[in-house]
Amino acid sequence: MHTPEQILENRQNSINRLSEKLKEHGFEVISVSGEGLVRQHIWTLRCEHGHEFQNTGARLWTKEKCPLCRCSSMEEEVTRLLIEQHYGKKFPNVRPEWLKSPEGQILEL
Repeated sequence: MHTPEQILENRQNSINRLSEKLKEHGFEVISVSGEGLVRQHIWTLRCEHGHEFQNTGARLWTKEKCPLCRCSSMEEEVTRLLIEQHYGKKFPNVRPEWLKSPEGQILEL
């Protein structure tokens, strides 16, 4: 059994390893929030093109790509740009912890 100090140290080591991996792939870590397992934390990142987005730690270990850079849906991108122009504010992709599929997967807005 691990002591609370060991658990916190292991969590911080996991955050540091994932942060380094993301930096190697050209991402800036803006923030990390959440409790418990690092794979459940919400990470806010900025890609080398300036796009900001959020994802869970679990998805970032296996899928370290900016959703805007790899956006395959032109309609989604155009809609996002129209909303940003209309409201005069950024409309970044986010994955709020409260928005989950019936299977428990955090969904994206």
